[in-house]
Amino acid sequence: MNPIARGLLVLIAVLQAPLALATSGADAARWRLDFQYADELGLEVYVVPRRGADLRPMVFDMSMKPVDATGGRRWLVSSWTPRFSSAGQTPPSSTERLAVPVPAPEQKAPLSTAWLFVPAFLVAGVLLVPAVLYVRERRRGRRAEREHAVALEERAHAERGGS
Repeated sequence: MNPIARGLLVLIAVLQAPLALATSGADAARWRLDFQYADELGLEVYVVPRRGADLRPMVFDMSMKPVDATGGRRWLVSSWTPRFSSAGQTPPSSTERLAVPVPAPEQKAPLSTAWLFVPAFLVAGVLLVPAVLYVRERRRGRRAEREHAVALEERAHAERGGS
């Protein structure tokens, strides 16, 4: 028999054992093969808490690695991690994960906050330059119209006075 299949059969027996579930506070556990390699086996384990417990059902990723023992090949759990999804499961807070909070190392920002003004100035320039040009040309046009009206009046006055 394939050593991975034999290890999987042993794992099935362990996961279905009521004693293991009763001591862990879980009511049921379901599993699904996630991946299989010659030197590693991955499972998705769905653990359902007992009724009335303040816990939610959760999915865990478990990977196992083979260990050669005196009676044959055995599989040991190499990692057991919760799988978080957008289905309402939220990751535990840092105080739940760590017994002693570890301060985050101080990191210097790669860019200063002054660079935030660059896009603001670009947007302001895109809006202000056309507005300034419009106002300038409007004033020039009004001045030209006034000067033209004055020139027409002077010409009309000169033509009337000259006749």
